[in-house]
Amino acid sequence: MEEAIELPSVHHLPEMPDHLLGVFELRQRLVPIYSPERVLRVALGRDASAVLVLRASEKRLGLAVDDVEDVLTIDGAAVRRAPIPDNDDNVLLGVIRRGVDLLALIDAESLALACLADQLTEAV
Repeated sequence: MEEAIELPSVHHLPEMPDHLLGVFELRQRLVPIYSPERVLRVALGRDASAVLVLRASEKRLGLAVDDVEDVLTIDGAAVRRAPIPDNDDNVLLGVIRRGVDLLALIDAESLALACLADQLTEAV
């Protein structure tokens, strides 16, 4: 992940796929913003208030999120295997316990590639 920012003004595009929410301007460049629902199978709990800016190769994109609460440094030994059977896209690296909460550890580049999967297959 490159950065987390407050949700900027999003511009919708004609005939865009459902998971593409539109584009926003970041440092004078247009960046597509995606919903987490298709790749993470998690719907936004309410209106998005923040964007995680990710990069896959030379492509930059945003992922809409409900909120960003904290930034953590994770000890690799604390990461446990994810309790899901089909993790073929390698987006979910594992889970960690933080108090009584169980947090998912996501691979940012795999997440970005999963968001861009439709575009990459159309380009081939």
